[in-house]
Amino acid sequence: MNCEDRLCELQEEWLAFLAERGHSALCPRGLSCVLQSRNAGGKKYRWLLVTARGKSKTFNRFELDDLAYHEERARKLKQTAYVVVGFQKPQRKVIVVPAEKVLRNKRVLPTKGGLVWRDAE
Repeated sequence: MNCEDRLCELQEEWLAFLAERGHSALCPRGLSCVLQSRNAGGKKYRWLLVTARGKSKTFNRFELDDLAYHEERARKLKQTAYVVVGFQKPQRKVIVVPAEKVLRNKRVLPTKGGLVWRDAE
């Protein structure tokens, strides 16, 4: 399974996850790695989806520039921006981190917290 397939799979699963929690969500045109949602209380979110191939995710300069753009865009649209990282190793899990924290640390580790994700089919 290549990275694009994993990203599409994560997008579909995250949309379902948000819907289960009462969010109305949509994918902006042309952006397969970004979801926008609104919860039942009207709070707006921007979810930046990323998959990790290894046991950690270190963001390169281009990815950080993209995250910074989306963080700024979220701020202008009064959204809260989060980075959703889908890990395959050491176990299948999803880590959700505020975008500003990712921009500061430039790395996400699967060791603390996160959601144990559905078993691979």
